[in-house]
Amino acid sequence: MRSAGKFDDHLRLVRTPSSYVLWSFKLGRDQTAWCALKLGLGIKFKEVPGTTRGQGGRRDDAAVSAARGDAKMGPFTAAELAYLGGERHLARLATVGADGTPHVVPVGWSYNAELGVVDVGGRDLTATKKYRDVARSGRAAIVIDDVLPPWQPRGIEIRGRAEALAGGQPIIRIHPDRIVSWGLE
Repeated sequence: MRSAGKFDDHLRLVRTPSSYVLWSFKLGRDQTAWCALKLGLGIKFKEVPGTTRGQGGRRDDAAVSAARGDAKMGPFTAAELAYLGGERHLARLATVGADGTPHVVPVGWSYNAELGVVDVGGRDLTATKKYRDVARSGRAAIVIDDVLPPWQPRGIEIRGRAEALAGGQPIIRIHPDRIVSWGLE
């Protein structure tokens, strides 16, 4: 294996001779997790321009749209919007606890086209760990995916600033800073 260089602050990519990409990321002080992915799935990585990475600041939606070339699309491509607006898929929401432990749970979600964000809801949401984690950290990631027969994985990962919004119907709102999609083209 050979290292393909740093990717984010805590992520390392490695390409193997068998067309797999491995990546590691730090979970805590002395913990590292490894993941593997077979190449050839049409994976696209992109940073959403106009964001303030890790600062929790607001991004300029007009700047994002201008950089993408379509004021109505926001931070998503046409293929990503079609996927988000199509058939309902279960998603997994990832947050980080106060002690640095990752927490991943299946969730229901909806795409808010007006704001270009993903909203996560649920039963008794304000009493959940995911809601408390987002309220404390202001960060979250969500993966929305499925597999078409015979074996065509496709999906989208959205990482970014998140808000735990209380009110009539509490939600977790994720503002994209980074979008990764695969199998949508």
